[in-house]
Amino acid sequence: SEIFLGTSASTLKKQTEKNAKKILEYLKKDKSFVNIAKQFSESPQGKSGGDLGWVQEGHLISEIDENLKEMKEGEIRLTQSLSGYHILYLRKKRIVGKSGREDFYLKQILIKNYSLTQETANLDKIQKELAKKYTSCESIKSRSEGIYEFNDLGTLSFSDMPEKLKKVVVNLRPQELSKPIKTDYGVMFLMVCNKIQPKVKMPSEEEIRNKIRSKRLSLSAQKFIRDLRNKAEIDLRISL
Repeated sequence: SEIFLGTSASTLKKQTEKNAKKILEYLKKDKSFVNIAKQFSESPQGKSGGDLGWVQEGHLISEIDENLKEMKEGEIRLTQSLSGYHILYLRKKRIVGKSGREDFYLKQILIKNYSLTQETANLDKIQKELAKKYTSCESIKSRSEGIYEFNDLGTLSFSDMPEKLKKVVVNLRPQELSKPIKTDYGVMFLMVCNKIQPKVKMPSEEEIRNKIRSKRLSLSAQKFIRDLRNKAEIDLRISL
């Protein structure tokens, strides 16, 4: 997300910088970015709270692009470009093709009603024995056998998994049996059979045209505001 304050006339540059810094300090006090963007941002996105949506690297001006690479999720930062001052808020990062976008085809070996108070060393021993016997997903067939239950969990979306499972499967190689995972209903071991990359939908010609049109409108709006400032003396007051 972004709050943009444009500059053009040299007489207004220092005041604009001062205003941008005031807004930044205000936002760091946990104030609503959306409300502040609606009130002060001069870009067309300001009306929607400054939301820029998901943006690919290299699609923004270099000053913003370089800052976004360095920023952490939840960070707010002020940067300057030739057109003005930008207050950036990085809501979330994602890497296309990496975990978080993948689906996982999983199989499970479950020991039901296993005492969770038993020593971890004993579970590690069981894991090693199972890993020697079951070296691939093909060897794990859905059935019950003694204390074990073997289950085909099918394909699961990484984003829908509990955090506990995410930490396990993200580091597993295909056909590798996981370390023991303690749950409320027993102890389980997971095997990743396959990691499935989602198909990336390429934008249509119409979507590309709309994006270019939106960018041109944004630049026109910024130019219009700068022209107004050049023709009239504007008293900028921010009551924060």
